[in-house]
Formats: sequence, structure tokens, C-alpha cells
Amino acid sequence: MKKYYITILLALVALTGWTQVNPTIALLGSWSGKLNVGAVSLTLVLHLEQTDGYVTASLDSPDQGAKGIPAFSKVGILGHSEGGLIAFMLAAKKQTDFIVSLAGPGVKGDTLLVAQGNRILSLSGMPANMTVEKYRQQDAVQQMPWLKWFIDYDPSADIAATRCPVFALNGDRDCQVISSQNLTAIERLLPKSKQHLIKEYPGLNHLFQHCTTGLVAEYSQIEETISPEVLSDIANWINSLK
Repeated sequence: MKKYYITILLALVALTGWTQVNPTIALLGSWSGKLNVGAVSLTLVLHLEQTDGYVTASLDSPDQGAKGIPAFSKVGILGHSEGGLIAFMLAAKKQTDFIVSLAGPGVKGDTLLVAQGNRILSLSGMPANMTVEKYRQQDAVQQMPWLKWFIDYDPSADIAATRCPVFALNGDRDCQVISSQNLTAIERLLPKSKQHLIKEYPGLNHLFQHCTTGLVAEYSQIEETISPEVLSDIANWINSLK
């Protein structure tokens, strides 16, 4: 069985101090950093290139005089929440071979945030009467450039343009990215493929923890970091790709 490796923002490979040395677009280019293993410290340079719509990778180890080491055969992006949105942006541009969207948005930003606000209000015992118009009129929205961008961004076109395999998952107690709203939209917009997997997990919150209410205040009170079932499903799905 072929092995597939995930590049998660080039961070989860035991490397520290990453700096981009020859940026092109998004993840493509050359990246250098240090691999620290005990008393040994090695400089590594990762090269990501796009050929015929696929991303290829190789690794240089200057300290060992090695160049062009095959790094991995496939490059995938795993993104959580806004990271899931970014994963679809890259997939739409054919810059990744597969994506895992953990509680990623499937609807326009203002629609998502209004649903989020109303769910939190309802769970807190208050009237759920937030509207898009009311939300946009808040001072905080006008004072935060990122938030102004987010509420106007609609991921529909990027999701519809995605041709690589997608695993989109969410918890049904997520009160930040409502599963019934966003996961449903992603499933509807994605071009049909037998390699896609869309899954909702009962009893899990935005961080994929087993929870009682799903409210943000509950996160730090839960001992579980992430559901083992979710981790197992992600690994099994990646290994199933051909």
C-alpha cells in the first residue's frame, strides 16, 4: 500500500525555525529549517514544486552533502476551522493532492458567524436573534480588517473547483462552525467522487472533543485533546487513497 504524508503548514515534522527562502505562491517554493534530534542538529531544505497539476517534494540535507532526497509522493493539507477554508483555497488552485477539512467553513463568513452567535446565545439561555445586518453593524467588525475580509468571503467557488480527494468532518455539537450548515454545504458543492468522505461525529465539539454543551468555555475543562476515532479515521482515509 502506498504511503501518503501530510504537510500541515510545514510545522508538524519536528522542525523548528522555518523560514521561506524562495517563495512563489502559497506552499510552493523552498523552505529551510533545523531538525533537532538529541545532540544532533541538521539543516534541512524542503522543495515543493508543481508539475502537471501535482505537487512534488524533495529534501536537501546540506550538512550531510545530500540533495534531492524524495520527501513524499503526495502532499496533503489538513486544516482546522479557518485552516479548512485555506485548504479549499489551495485545492481549488491544484496546489495539493488531498485535503482534510476539520470543521471548515462551507458558507459565507457572515452567514457562518451569525449562525455561530445564535447557537451560543441559545445554549446560554438567551434569545437567538442575531441577523447578518445586526452583525455587520457591530463596531468590532469595522475595526478588524481580517474580520471584514472573512465576513465577505464565500468559499463556494473554491469548494466547487476542488478536484482532489476531500475528507470533510465536523462534530454535531460544534457551536462555532455549525455542522448542519457547513458540512451540508461542502457536500452539496463538492464535485462527486468516490474518494470523498463527509462525516459528522455525534457528541463532538469544535475541537473534536467529546463534550456536554459544545460551548467554548467547556474546552479547557475537557481532559480529552481530540477524539481517537477522528484521528483513526483521518489516518485510515489517507492510507486508502490511491
